[in-house]
Amino acid sequence: MDTAFVRQTSNSKTKANSWTLYFSDKTIASMQLGCCEVVLINEGDLNNDKATEISILQAPENGCTYMWTTYTYKANHWTKLIPTFLVPTYCEPVAASDLERKVFVEKGKVYYWDFDPKDEKFKAIQKQVIIK
Repeated sequence: MDTAFVRQTSNSKTKANSWTLYFSDKTIASMQLGCCEVVLINEGDLNNDKATEISILQAPENGCTYMWTTYTYKANHWTKLIPTFLVPTYCEPVAASDLERKVFVEKGKVYYWDFDPKDEKFKAIQKQVIIK
C-alpha cells in the first residue's frame, strides 16, 4: 500500500506558490501540479494494468471552474489517461462522494461525467475514454 500526498512549495526567487504530488514509496516519481489547491482521487485500476490511477481536481487561480486530470504511471513517469476537462463548481464545495463517481468503469469501459457547455445548467454528459 502506498500513500499519496500534496505539499505546497514556494519558489525562493519568485515567491510563487505551487503544489507537488509525492508518494510514500520514493520509487514513484513526484509530479509538479502547478498553481493552486488540489484534491486527490484514488481511481483504482481503470485500465487493467494492475496499477492504481489517480485523478487530480485542481482549483483555478480565480473563479469557480476547476480542472480534472486523470493520470496513470507507466515506465516510471506520469501520463494522462484522460485529457484534462473542466468541472464547474458554482463556487460551492463538491462532495467527496460526487468526486469519487466522476470517473468510472462500466462493462469494461472507462467513462467520465463532463458537461454540455452549450447548456446554461451544465447538463451532465457521459463520455467514454479511449485508452491506447
